[in-house]
Order: sequence, then C-alpha cells, then structure tokens
Amino acid sequence: MDIKRHFKKFYSIYIACLIVIASILNDYSQNTELKEYSRYTAGKVLKISPLVKAGVKVDFSFNYAGESFKSVNSYGYGNIDTSSYYLIKFSTRKPKISIIYLDQKLNISNDSEIPYSGWENIPEYLLIK
Repeated sequence: MDIKRHFKKFYSIYIACLIVIASILNDYSQNTELKEYSRYTAGKVLKISPLVKAGVKVDFSFNYAGESFKSVNSYGYGNIDTSSYYLIKFSTRKPKISIIYLDQKLNISNDSEIPYSGWENIPEYLLIK
C-alpha cells in the first residue's frame, strides 16, 4: 500500500514537471517565431471575457495575405474599445502566433487602409498617442 502511494506521488510530480517544461518550450517557440518572422497589422477585438482570478481574455481578429485569423490573449483590466483598431504583431510563418497591443490604438477607420501583407514597421502616423 505504501509503495502505491509513493508511486502516485512520484507520477504526479513527474506529470507536473512535464507540463511546466512543455509550457516553457511553447512560450520559447512562440517568442522565437515572433522575433524572427514578425510583421505588424491592425485588428479588432471580437469579444472580452472576464477571467476567474483577474483580468480579461481578449478574442481578436486580423487579416494577412487575404486570410482572416483569430487569436486570444489575456490582459489585466483596461479600457478596451471593440470598435477601434489595435496594433497586432504576428508571425508570417504561423500567423496564429500573434499579440494584440491594447495600449496601441491605430488611426484607421476601415480594413481597406490596412496593407495586404501588413507592415514591417508600423508607420508613426497611424499610432494614436
């Protein structure tokens, strides 16, 4: 009986370690992807959902090379306007790897103002200070 209990404890710790390592590797992979293959575009917030502990989950969408992409990021509380365009950094190899910058509203009124392949560097005149 004692051996079973020790085995369960060891197995639980082993699984927890694997989950932590997988999470770290995933974060590293996504950060590398965004550093090496990044571009910028504009996108819109689709939905805001409160998280259990704190902050909000933000579902957003953007277009790149004629395709529409959706992604999710988590943030602390803030004033999020669903009618505004926000700056988005994404990977050109894997566009689902993306970040929306809710502190960077863009001076854009419709999708036709956004280049088909995004921007290498965001033009200063588009940033709302």
